[in-house]
Amino acid sequence: MFSINYRFIPIGILVGTLIGLPTMSFGKDTDLYLTAQGITRDDAPNVLIILDNSGSMDTLIPTSLGPYDPSIDYSAESGSPNISAGRIYWSTTGAPPNAGTNQWFSTSNNNCEASKPHLNAGGNGVYGSDKIIAFKTLAGWDKLASGKDRLVDCKSDKGATDPNGYAKKPVTPVVPYTTVASEEVNWDAFTDRNFTATLYSSNYMNYVHNSDQSNLNVWIPGGVQTRWNAATAAV
Repeated sequence: MFSINYRFIPIGILVGTLIGLPTMSFGKDTDLYLTAQGITRDDAPNVLIILDNSGSMDTLIPTSLGPYDPSIDYSAESGSPNISAGRIYWSTTGAPPNAGTNQWFSTSNNNCEASKPHLNAGGNGVYGSDKIIAFKTLAGWDKLASGKDRLVDCKSDKGATDPNGYAKKPVTPVVPYTTVASEEVNWDAFTDRNFTATLYSSNYMNYVHNSDQSNLNVWIPGGVQTRWNAATAAV
């Protein structure tokens, strides 16, 4: 005959209950890319890449310059067009003129004080768009002209802010400046679009017209090519 120890019955029920409960398991992120053991078919995830093959994919990818760095002497860079220092170049189109342009004037002729922090050493190399005028001997102030190295000033300096005085109307005597406010040119009368110009330093011109593709701050597989070729090469 045996006896039952009723003190151990609750403990036994508790242990049996815990054994019967489902257990929790944790997977790794990389398990998503693995085929589970015992599965014969390929259940690994698939990746679908869709490429556009429309006509626009035949377009050549334009190269682009990296940002202008005023601390660099771009005339010394490989591929530089060696544009002369001591000149300020101008354009009325909003884009820099070509490297062989005669649209320039001497830095010493630049009386546009507002432009100097931009065009001098350490500046961003570009100033505009402002009304820019050039002084024609015996005729007075007029628009900039190709091949003419004339005295230059700008509307931002108008009035008492111009250290040279007031840009003078073409009245006798025809001289660039006056101290009489009533003799100042009428800036609003310069309505021709060619009076609105953008100025560029010679260093900026050497930067923007550099022909050496290795100086471009852009990566395209295989160099200059179509959008389609670049896309397929990257897959």
